[in-house]
Amino acid sequence: MKPSGIEWIGDIPDDWEVTKISRLYSIQLGKMLQPEKKSSGDTYEPYICAANLSSGTFRLDEVKYMWISEPEKDIYRLKRDDLLVTEGGDVGISSIWKDDISPCYFQNALHRVVPKKGNSNRFLHYWLIVLKSVGYIDLICNKSTIAHFTKEKFAQSLILSIPLQTQQKIADYLDEKCGEIDATIAKQKESIEKLKAYKQSLISETVTKGLDKSAPLKPSGIDYLGDIPSHWEIKKLKFLVSLIDNKTKDGHSISLENIESGTGKLIETENTYDGEGISFKENDLLFGKLRPYLAKVYLSALKGRALGDFYVMRANKGTNPNFLKFVLLSDWFIKIVDSSTYGTKMPRASWDFTGGMRIPLPPISEQDCISSYLEIKCSEVDTFIIEKQNIIQKLDAYKKSLIFECVTGKKRI
Repeated sequence: MKPSGIEWIGDIPDDWEVTKISRLYSIQLGKMLQPEKKSSGDTYEPYICAANLSSGTFRLDEVKYMWISEPEKDIYRLKRDDLLVTEGGDVGISSIWKDDISPCYFQNALHRVVPKKGNSNRFLHYWLIVLKSVGYIDLICNKSTIAHFTKEKFAQSLILSIPLQTQQKIADYLDEKCGEIDATIAKQKESIEKLKAYKQSLISETVTKGLDKSAPLKPSGIDYLGDIPSHWEIKKLKFLVSLIDNKTKDGHSISLENIESGTGKLIETENTYDGEGISFKENDLLFGKLRPYLAKVYLSALKGRALGDFYVMRANKGTNPNFLKFVLLSDWFIKIVDSSTYGTKMPRASWDFTGGMRIPLPPISEQDCISSYLEIKCSEVDTFIIEKQNIIQKLDAYKKSLIFECVTGKKRI
């Protein structure tokens, strides 16, 4: 081994050298988006953009189309084993094209990389993962505005020049090992989604049917509720809460980014915004009224101000605010309110509709029991989810470490 001369690379095998990517690979930026037909020979063709790339894979469920001329087809048509790398968006992400769609082209938010003789795209794919994970790509891309991994920056980026046979052995080894790790991660993610679905089902079932499974039921007369316990009532939300709209510049601030979607949990971040917000007190409910944030519901534990698009509600006497929190988090409530949102740029829920939502209301003693039960059960599920998320983080860290050790020659294959 010998010093590479680059601190973050460290020592490398004696016969390896540090060089620039442009010496070993050719880089081509994709076609400028063409939304309209310009000549009679243009045809409407599928293309890959940055949004279609995930590290090592392609998301092909939403492939877009653009117009392209006959001469351009030869220039921008994708070929099997092309390496595509994001120029914009989440820069430096790479995937190898396997001809899943043919013909298919690529847009100018992507680079196509072609190896020069004696080099491998698969090795470069793993090398780019290292450049991304050590922060090299973020460092050379100015993230104070919109980051771009330009052709010039890409071409000048460092890489190790090693024999092609060694590149192929490293890529083969990493394909196998990373495939095993990815499969384990996928199982953990699948398990997380099942846990989330179970929790949502538990919430929706409990706030509409209660805890006593032997209690007689009656038709609610509302499609999204079905039968409810016969001694429960149906009330409109606006009769159970008071809508708060008092503005203040004082107190602890909470924005939409501070609330975890679907859980009602607070995420502490540094808010530097000192403007005006809606005043709230302890046990007030915050409900994100923009379409992407309808599942952002928070039961306040302190006084403060809500920044952004929230409805702030205060439970009236005879209503447990924690029970209402779970009603607002239930799948049926969110779906119905979502269907009512209006506006094209940032669809939002109106209070006329949201406040008019009819919800099941048990006696206050049952509300207390239901909210306590759901707090315990949801906390148990969240604990399992966090455990699995930690496993995923450890696996991801191990995968990045393994790739680094292999492509820098510290682990000999």
